[in-house]
Amino acid sequence: MKKSDTTFECKCKLGFTGATCNVVGEKLLACDFETECKGLESKKTGRYGWSRLNRATYSSRTGPSKAYEGKYFLYVETSSPASIGDKSTLTSEESPNSEPSCVSFHYHVYGNTMGSFQFRVIDRQGNNVGEKQLAVNKDQGDKWMKFQTTVTAPNARLEFVVIRGRSWRSDVAIDNVSWIRNPCEEGEGGNEGGNEGGNEEPDN
Repeated sequence: MKKSDTTFECKCKLGFTGATCNVVGEKLLACDFETECKGLESKKTGRYGWSRLNRATYSSRTGPSKAYEGKYFLYVETSSPASIGDKSTLTSEESPNSEPSCVSFHYHVYGNTMGSFQFRVIDRQGNNVGEKQLAVNKDQGDKWMKFQTTVTAPNARLEFVVIRGRSWRSDVAIDNVSWIRNPCEEGEGGNEGGNEGGNEEPDN
């Protein structure tokens, strides 16, 4: 991926990391959503939940027009019958890994009545045990962005939470969720729009 006239950045395939995409670790979770992802469990309040989609979302000026990569992504549709404050949670299975591991994903938070999107690494009791978390509560524009963090806590789970804003223009989507048994490379990735972590250029 070209970042400037003199600088290029690798766009790694799912499950690979590193400055030249040459680092691969055991995959604890790999969801590109081209097929159903069995490693994530969805819970919701009301009729507000996560769904796979391979086209633009159904409302204008909110949600992505296409996946970050491939055809499908996972998203939360905020049109009626969803209502303000409805909550949808996506949680991974617990990892038995006791060594540092790297979580990364792309997210799309677009809509002028956005509610909130949060990512946390949690323990069995639901307590935050991550070194970084992502909390977005405003419109980030019509673009995919990347977040990643090293997980050091044993028996951890990943949690994605979306809370619906005051209208239907608050769709949230994720794509390319990867969790591998290797620490994230220093200086690679980060987040933009969240409360913690470094910044990076939007991916598209």
